[in-house]
Amino acid sequence: MKNTNNVTSSTFATILVVNPQAPSTRLRRACTGLGVFALAVAFSGCASHPKPLALDANTNPNTAITQLEQDLAAAEQEQQISVFAEKDYKGAQKYLKEAQNDVKDKDDRDEVLKDIGVARAYLGMAKTHSASTSPGLSDVMASRKLALDAGAAKFNKDELKDIDGDLAERTEKGAEGVNKIKLEDKTELQKRYLDLELAAIKSTYLGDAKAHIEGSKKLGAKKISPTTLKMAEEKYKSAEVAIETDRHNSTVVQNASKSALDAATKLAVVTETAVNAKGRTPEQIALEIEQQRSSNAALAGTVQAYSSALATSTTQNKNLDSENQDLANKTKALSGEISSAKAQEAAIAKAEKSFGKDEAEVYRQGDKLLIRLKALNFKSGSASLPNESIDLLGKVREVVAEFNPSKVQIEGHTDSVGSAAVNMKLSKERAEAVAKYMISTKVVNEDAISSEGFGPEKPLKPNGTRAGRATNRRVDLILTPMQQQQTPASDNNAG
Repeated sequence: MKNTNNVTSSTFATILVVNPQAPSTRLRRACTGLGVFALAVAFSGCASHPKPLALDANTNPNTAITQLEQDLAAAEQEQQISVFAEKDYKGAQKYLKEAQNDVKDKDDRDEVLKDIGVARAYLGMAKTHSASTSPGLSDVMASRKLALDAGAAKFNKDELKDIDGDLAERTEKGAEGVNKIKLEDKTELQKRYLDLELAAIKSTYLGDAKAHIEGSKKLGAKKISPTTLKMAEEKYKSAEVAIETDRHNSTVVQNASKSALDAATKLAVVTETAVNAKGRTPEQIALEIEQQRSSNAALAGTVQAYSSALATSTTQNKNLDSENQDLANKTKALSGEISSAKAQEAAIAKAEKSFGKDEAEVYRQGDKLLIRLKALNFKSGSASLPNESIDLLGKVREVVAEFNPSKVQIEGHTDSVGSAAVNMKLSKERAEAVAKYMISTKVVNEDAISSEGFGPEKPLKPNGTRAGRATNRRVDLILTPMQQQQTPASDNNAG
């Protein structure tokens, strides 16, 4: 029997010449010397891609590549096609790379445009596939975007890849496969992305503080500077709690992380100074401390001059002139600020004890106060305040009156059940309902109260469970303390 696999290289060359559907120059070069079986495999691989989209023959290849890169990035941003249509997304990326190499190798225009056309075909398939699968995983999709926006691809690359891989497996079969995913599996995926988002936020805002603390421990901070270490760790923990409580409030996150970083930086300086002091004489250490004090001489001198001027002027002249009056006003303002701070601290402590466990939660956010209402019990789809919520709102009014804020910001949030547009409208109306109640009590000026709705955009828990949805359906009140106003300085030039 004749061995059909024994084909000479000249026969192979003839096939390439007479076959009008021969592969590209790249494949011809790669296949030189292959047997018929291997060539058949190579041909089948070439035929596996979709039919290229036709491009105008006059299209500039470089312009077409740039536009394709932008469209791929936009599709990933809007539809997350890398996980909702993983295979087609990778196909588009592959042929984009082929087109880029074509230009680099100075291949002919037709070959470049053909590869761009194949990439375009893959991109179209990816967008179609994603459009059919993503609606069934809208919560997961939203949570993944939050994780990406927080920097998960930078700080938690491996974890993100693992979750994306699990999600891609579930979306491979399209809408039919997505519809078969169990609710608990969707909830688990959403939770993993939300956990990743939180970890990325902490890495972004607390990474430096953590590095300072860990570095100081390695230098022996537990023995050398235990008090400063304890303070830094407490500030770090407080910042973690603040971020976990309200991760989507940039002001809260930035203020909390700054406080942690300041304490951690102080720890690093104190520990390093103590380490460097080993082996030095007490006199040498004292000299260094004196030099550090000198660096603050300007500030210390100002404070001393301020105090001396006030004491001297008060003693020498009971009828204070305008300069002495200015000093007295500043002192009074400072005392007022201290008194105000103490009053706010007392109000915060009282607020934390004002609500039952199922009514509300109270958190400190720097000098601000967050009241998270849990038991307003709005009826489904309604923004009307239920009668049973009046007692809870009465407690809120008392806390607000005690805190005496300069500003009350009211935020409405929903779970993800129903359309995003409806939920956004509902959250806004519920926040407005609480704002109207607060205005009606006249506890603060109407101009100081604002309201905003966020719909399902800022979930605290996955929406796949009843408990998670209940947590996400909330109204938050953020109270900004009243700033003590400085008494205007007198005008020494007044007539």
